Amino acid sequence: MRHEHRRRLLTLILTLAVAFGLAAEPVTEDAPVVDRLRVVDQIGERLTGDMREKWIELRREFADDLQATEEVNDLYNLLNEMLERLGLSHHMIEPPGPEDAGDEMPEFDMGRGYIGMTVQLVDDRMLVVRVDSESPAAKAGIRPGFELVSVRGVQMREVVERLERHPGRLTQKRYFATDGVSALLSPPVGETVELVAVDGEGESREYVLEGLEAPGTTSQVGNLPPLTVRVEVRELDGELGYIHLSIFMPAVLPLFNSAIDRLRTKRGLILDLRGNPGGMGMLASPIAGKLVEERLSLGVSRMPDGEIRYPVFPQPAPYLGPVAILVDESTGSTAEILAAGLQEVGRALVVGRQTLGAVMPSMIIELENGAKLQYAVADFVTAGGTILEGRGVLPDLPVELTRDLLLSRGDAILQAAAAALLDLKATNPKDPP
Repeated sequence: MRHEHRRRLLTLILTLAVAFGLAAEPVTEDAPVVDRLRVVDQIGERLTGDMREKWIELRREFADDLQATEEVNDLYNLLNEMLERLGLSHHMIEPPGPEDAGDEMPEFDMGRGYIGMTVQLVDDRMLVVRVDSESPAAKAGIRPGFELVSVRGVQMREVVERLERHPGRLTQKRYFATDGVSALLSPPVGETVELVAVDGEGESREYVLEGLEAPGTTSQVGNLPPLTVRVEVRELDGELGYIHLSIFMPAVLPLFNSAIDRLRTKRGLILDLRGNPGGMGMLASPIAGKLVEERLSLGVSRMPDGEIRYPVFPQPAPYLGPVAILVDESTGSTAEILAAGLQEVGRALVVGRQTLGAVMPSMIIELENGAKLQYAVADFVTAGGTILEGRGVLPDLPVELTRDLLLSRGDAILQAAAAALLDLKATNPKDPP
């Protein structure tokens, strides 16, 4: 397998059908491919310093293969493999459009095909780790701890075996698995997805789930596709507040501020950033500003010709009680910056699994042939000097998931965070303002 592609959330990507080699569309007169090396040169024009020099070497290495490709999918697989060889996140290219990639490679949009379940790679198995209440998955009886056997005929064992052969870090493999299988689990709205899963009793069962319109608000910025912003707000046992942010887009800020107002009197607050791939970096500062009473810095992005700082100014009526932030391998970019910054100053307890380690700010442009290129424009270092790229955020309270744990406790990471917050309140019982 050449390259594990990430789905089109914030970072524009190819879908699982390409990543696992399930489909390919020949180049025809109706789907022309421009001069391959011209596309390579256009990518190189956006790189700087050592990255540009490395790209020139890769151009020479891949020249024959690029010119010999006869299928659109193979061409973009090669280009993405070259970008991955740069060794940094936020470098990828997407084909000009779904019509050029074949019917088997649909665009994946977070606004479509919601079935309400989250899967992750746990102990080399694809397990259900969370199920939204009242979702199609919940109504079908699917629960945390169920093991996926197949989705749309794709065998999960084959997926895991391919990932095991991939040279990436464990956190990356977990992310690719979660992201790719999540794409398979997202049928068009109104259509169904068939899957086979082993339940808590060890019985293999077939499920047919209809994709619903995803809850939330649609938001679009620049060359990004329309994305669904979901801010879930609820109370846990009357004592704790819970806020889940799906992505950092402009629509999230007023919703988050409203949630803080609603939960202001709670004894502790859980901010769930699991599955949040990032988004607009500038939104991390005002979000953090609703959780602090003193000015601080989340870090700085350094560019060849300058830098971008992430200062945090206290916002009116912030929440000042204990805060826990939930993370996992699908927590990336802006979400990592926020979690790491609040962790460094001791404002938040980070709970869960190591994050992706993909925090480089990036831009998305359209090339001459209509392809969309995402490329990094800066690196990032926290205020305390930590480089998160390739490392990620390390939880203060790690929670290693197992099937038995999920079957017995459900959302084990959420439960661990809730217990930790209540323990903090027991030792420091001052109520939030």
